[in-house]
Amino acid sequence: MSITDEPTVQNTFTAHWRSIMSAPQVGNLPDHDRRRAVLEALTKRLELVDRDSLDKPITVKELCDAMKTMNPSKSPGPDGWSAGFFQVAPEIFSELLLLVFNYQLSHHGCLLPHQRRSAITLLYKSGDRGLPGNYRPISLMPVEVKVLSRALAFRLARHAPQLIHPTQAGFVPGRRLHDHVTMVQALQHYCTMEDQDSYATFLDFSKAYDMVDQSFLFEVLAEMNLGANFISWVRMLIFFADDSTLLSKDLPAAVEQLGIVEEFCVVSGARLNQTKCQTLVLNGHLDPADTDGGGLLNIVPSGQPVKYLGLMFGHRLPSDYQLTLVNE
Repeated sequence: MSITDEPTVQNTFTAHWRSIMSAPQVGNLPDHDRRRAVLEALTKRLELVDRDSLDKPITVKELCDAMKTMNPSKSPGPDGWSAGFFQVAPEIFSELLLLVFNYQLSHHGCLLPHQRRSAITLLYKSGDRGLPGNYRPISLMPVEVKVLSRALAFRLARHAPQLIHPTQAGFVPGRRLHDHVTMVQALQHYCTMEDQDSYATFLDFSKAYDMVDQSFLFEVLAEMNLGANFISWVRMLIFFADDSTLLSKDLPAAVEQLGIVEEFCVVSGARLNQTKCQTLVLNGHLDPADTDGGGLLNIVPSGQPVKYLGLMFGHRLPSDYQLTLVNE
């Protein structure tokens, strides 16, 4: 049955996205002992000298440099002022914004009311247009907030290699998602040539940016030895990757790894989108239909392709066939 009544459609979409973007209910709060156990497993931490560097006060130059790198014609926030307007006099606007940001941080710990508002539009992705989950929310935020977040991101980027695993490609300057594509291709070829059982599970986290408990995010930052001042700036903004890959030597290992991911979801508020998680057989002799780890792995049978980062992969599929699937 198709519903076209405008108020009903609006209420349905509003209820769906409100449930995703709202804080967790009291009854769904995480177990702090389990959360502590996950945090203690973190091994990446900033050195003291880097922590102090990251914790220094924000400067006019940092805001100005961030402002100058923005696209002048991108859509503005609800106030209508684009980056191009601020770039007319970036030094002056940066001085004014720094005064505002420092005052708000020291006196209120949050941005101005208009800076905390954004216009959210839903862009259709694919599938049934009547399902709210088949849309991607895009927030149009005030430019001054983007200036601050960009300045903080530039500062953090200098220390990111100490904190981020070398296999993470997203959100790290100098790394590309294409590296993961070539890695999976190389692994599949190697495992086949060496006749080794091996599997890759592609994980998709449902609305990753919105579902993660913000308190967990701040605890992770503190555990990684980021300073209180920098964390305070992040609190003013708030903002995780939604696609990850597990590489496993066999199916029992894949099930064990997935259990670790599910524990992470419990303590962080993240949620796996099981319908989009798939396990690709890089090379194996077991029948996926009989060894699916209790249905958790959603194994793609041999000879069938799976899409990963825009390219098609498959166990025992010729390379030219994979390219043909991509072109189609």
